[in-house]
Amino acid sequence: MKKQLKTSQLLIGKCLFCLSLILTIPQQLFAKTCSSGGPIASRCQKPPSLSQKLGNSELQIFLKVWHEINYRHAFLAERGVDWNCAFWESFERLGKNPVRSQIRSEMEIMLRKLKDGHTFLDSKRMFEYGSKDLAKKGSLLSSIFLDEGSKTLAQGEVQYGQLKEEPELGYLRVDSMEEPVLPSHLSKALKALSPQSKGIIVDLRFNGGGYDSTALSLMGHFTKTKILSHYKAPYFRNEKLQWQSIFIQPRSPFIDLPIVFLIGSKTRSAAEIGAIAARALRSKDKENFISIGDFTEGITSDIVQARIGSFTIGFSGERYVGPSCEVFEVAGVGPDLFSSSATTGASLAKRIENFERHINKSLKSGKDSDVVQAIEWLNKAISN
Repeated sequence: MKKQLKTSQLLIGKCLFCLSLILTIPQQLFAKTCSSGGPIASRCQKPPSLSQKLGNSELQIFLKVWHEINYRHAFLAERGVDWNCAFWESFERLGKNPVRSQIRSEMEIMLRKLKDGHTFLDSKRMFEYGSKDLAKKGSLLSSIFLDEGSKTLAQGEVQYGQLKEEPELGYLRVDSMEEPVLPSHLSKALKALSPQSKGIIVDLRFNGGGYDSTALSLMGHFTKTKILSHYKAPYFRNEKLQWQSIFIQPRSPFIDLPIVFLIGSKTRSAAEIGAIAARALRSKDKENFISIGDFTEGITSDIVQARIGSFTIGFSGERYVGPSCEVFEVAGVGPDLFSSSATTGASLAKRIENFERHINKSLKSGKDSDVVQAIEWLNKAISN
């Protein structure tokens, strides 16, 4: 998940490193062509304004939560939620004098309708598919095909080494995009892999996210020049969006090798920013970069946090789009080449279910077809 930010913050970046990645562009050059989003047409009337008395104080808190999401959620249209109706459906169950426990229960029901993995009520995530031990299975799987000299960093969130059957190929599995130390661990791993490798697999399939800046710093090792990755803007309903250009900045050591990025349905949040940046790398050099796998989860936004009464809510509060205004929310970031294990056209739940089945099968057989496909591509790239 991405770390939560307070509503009052401008959400320009998550750390000093982020500030170096951001260049504000004139809005008139960009905002005309990219959608600002908004709600879908509703079959229900709009809920009362905050100035209207709807019921007791608990119900007013519920109304404030609805308005906060209505005003600040960046992807209501893409999520296909009839937000007006969501309010009235809960209101019918609450009545005008609900108690605190009823309010919490209905908040959870209403927030889950967003089907957004970046939605929280206090510290409780409102929506998530898949088992929580998948990253552990990823670690077990990579240990099967890595040689005995493989190493782990960041409490196992980074694993790297040479492939047993292809010792001239390196492998780097990254399971989070946390800060502040992860970028230095990634630099260390790539520095160790580079002299021994003719190509590297960067596996982001088990990455649950963290900070955009970490994902961008990882991609910075693969370019000598600054490259536009995507645009983002804090979202406020009916207000012009202040778009910012987000770049991949060169980072040492520079890795001048063919790279395969493995992505999938459990590549989420900040890791998806890595997948977007990988697309930008490939747009400059199709011979040396490719992403293989399946669509990512489709939760790209920063998390906005708001305190309303005794409740703290978190939700997607920034619009992220690609260089050509592509929206990756809900749909996810697509690979350049679908893996043989991918389930194209399926729902997120089905895709995650299929990915877990693929990992379990790979653990039993001792062979990961996604990695095999990556090896085949790298060997062709190296021979050309």
